[in-house]
Amino acid sequence: MGAAFYSTKANILQVDTKDIKNVNGWDFAKAHSSDPPPQGNTPFWGMDTSNVAEVSPGVGVGFVWEVWRAVTGEYVDRGAGMIKVTLGSNVPLANRNGPLITGADGIQVGIMTILNAEGYIYTYTNGGPSGLIIGRSKLQNAFDATKYEFLQTNGNWVTGIPKSNDMSYGVQRNVHSDGQGSIVYSNYFRKYMLFTGAYGYYMNYYTSDTPYGPWSGQYGLAGRVGYGVNVHPEFSPGESHRVLFVSSGVGDGIMMYKLEFKY
Repeated sequence: MGAAFYSTKANILQVDTKDIKNVNGWDFAKAHSSDPPPQGNTPFWGMDTSNVAEVSPGVGVGFVWEVWRAVTGEYVDRGAGMIKVTLGSNVPLANRNGPLITGADGIQVGIMTILNAEGYIYTYTNGGPSGLIIGRSKLQNAFDATKYEFLQTNGNWVTGIPKSNDMSYGVQRNVHSDGQGSIVYSNYFRKYMLFTGAYGYYMNYYTSDTPYGPWSGQYGLAGRVGYGVNVHPEFSPGESHRVLFVSSGVGDGIMMYKLEFKY
């Protein structure tokens, strides 16, 4: 995975690169020493990453989806992994805390987004019959993949990471999510707001009284936004969340959207 940097408060669209001129060599999440190296027609590593959720001051958890890839676009799925993130002097540092936690047939745990809420780390993964699979672990077990439980469509929580083809897992009511999204508890609405992208084009959000649903109907926000939809509650004036800033974009740049609610 490419480099990660700290944000700057002076400019909402700017990160602090600490005068780094070349991002090569500043990998954020590398493969674990136990991972077999890329082989054959896919000689390069690929590593999709989730956002990071704080577990304790200065320490966060995140998830990766590891692939072998080629410049042609060909790739081989390898599986999900977990990272421990700490605050380096120049940039955030991420290290895998062990081997992959699933095979290629597992769900891409937390790649949509993750959240620290109500004493748990919640993971959100695209998939399942209703479009979204939610998992969770108690905060004290955040770095133990065997302690995560996942919500089935019948409302039961079951321990163990499901396979991607197991259609018994998913949220109640449909959520359309493609790519990465984000979630925040809104002090303004007093509800959780789940921001998603659809078809790499639309930006939507859903609300719920809990981090795991059931979710409201879809509220449309914008079109032509790209695949990632990230809410930034830290920029909301007074942390009221009546005004929220949401970023999204693709290869040609990142756009910031200002959402102003009058409820």
